[in-house]
Amino acid sequence: MRISRLQSYALSFLASVLPATFTVGDEVYGDFTYTVSEGAITITGYTGNGGSVVIPSEIETLPVKIIGAQAFRNNKDISAISIPEGITHIDELAFDGVKFVKDLTLPDSLETIGAHAFARMYSTETISFGSKLKQITDGAFAYFGARIVELPEGLEYIGDRAFSGSPELIKLTIPSSVTHIGEGLTYNCKEMEIVEVSENNPYYASLNGVLFSKDFTHLMGYPTGRWDISYTIPEGVREIDALAFHTTYRLRNVEFPSTLAHIHRGAFFSCTHISSIDLPDGLLEIGEAAFGVCDALKSVTIPASVTNMGEKAFMDCPQLGELIFIGNRPTAAENILESSDGCVVFYKFGSTGWESMFANRWPIPYSANIWEGAEDGFVNWLELDWFGRFHVSRHGWTYQEDIEWIYPAGENPSSFYFFDQTAQIWSWTSELVYPIAYQISPPHGWIHLTN
Repeated sequence: MRISRLQSYALSFLASVLPATFTVGDEVYGDFTYTVSEGAITITGYTGNGGSVVIPSEIETLPVKIIGAQAFRNNKDISAISIPEGITHIDELAFDGVKFVKDLTLPDSLETIGAHAFARMYSTETISFGSKLKQITDGAFAYFGARIVELPEGLEYIGDRAFSGSPELIKLTIPSSVTHIGEGLTYNCKEMEIVEVSENNPYYASLNGVLFSKDFTHLMGYPTGRWDISYTIPEGVREIDALAFHTTYRLRNVEFPSTLAHIHRGAFFSCTHISSIDLPDGLLEIGEAAFGVCDALKSVTIPASVTNMGEKAFMDCPQLGELIFIGNRPTAAENILESSDGCVVFYKFGSTGWESMFANRWPIPYSANIWEGAEDGFVNWLELDWFGRFHVSRHGWTYQEDIEWIYPAGENPSSFYFFDQTAQIWSWTSELVYPIAYQISPPHGWIHLTN
């Protein structure tokens, strides 16, 4: 089960058990409950029968300024709603789960939309924004029903995952006035194809519908519903931001630029069809769960330049067979391969930092070198005392008995033979894999893998 699906279930469950709230002692006006503060009204709840609801612009000669947290939450009987001029703030979860409103018009007076204020309004097909809107906060339109959203000029702030999970959203237009876009703008929007940014915006830009920082050093959001199966990230991009490709389910191949330095949290989480990645030299960081739940991913080579890896970086990748480190062990959590039980870790001879267990597996020596002059080398192995505690061959191979490294004994065109010092038996591989040595798990020691 995908994490995004769990989050969706959790959100639905909480919505079903947490009713719209109002405090005992709130005053009542018709179908509404309210409070008074500093000469203005906050609507705190609705007790009517639904249908077409008109929120009053004033109560007892006082202006209605705020629609409070959860005021209309989970009301399944409202078919239309009129929000009056004068409303300046709509608080968190105010209309969350109001299901059957087809068209939504927000007043010109509205300045701030709170977290998840219009979440799970699946039936809403159109939305019109007012001219004074400044802030759309985290998840404000998560799981929203509109297909095309054009944000108004004057808007400055878009919070994290503001439109996440919106099942029908195809196109999102961002005006020149926006100065902040939070992470995950395209997160889990299964049909989104285009993020369009005004050419006059000094902070952000779009290229072929993909969201970038203005200087194109950050790739911020790849529309999840694009039909491309291959995508080349432009040269100059240094960072792939958190959740940038999250749940992009059609992509099979991504070409990374040589300039890339950081892949942030969850950047490729649940990209289920990407089967291989070629990470560039110069990459410094792979963030938490960056490639988690990549169902088709089979093999990954980590460049020597990588110095940091986040928790669960390659979690729950069922087909990931090998994780190959070219350089020294990066600073990394022990659980980067959580639930990727079939994966084997390799590291290169001469690299450092591998003395302790990694991801609950003993690391495995790995080399991309070739044993030149294999026949002559085999004779040398037989002539030397290679059963000793420590031995370095003339070709640079190192094997050490006390930590159960294998001892090469020979090579033929179809297999590689070696002596398992722990089990005191001769073993052989089912295919030509020398000079790569395999280990399954301690304490048995070094053994071979069959097909």
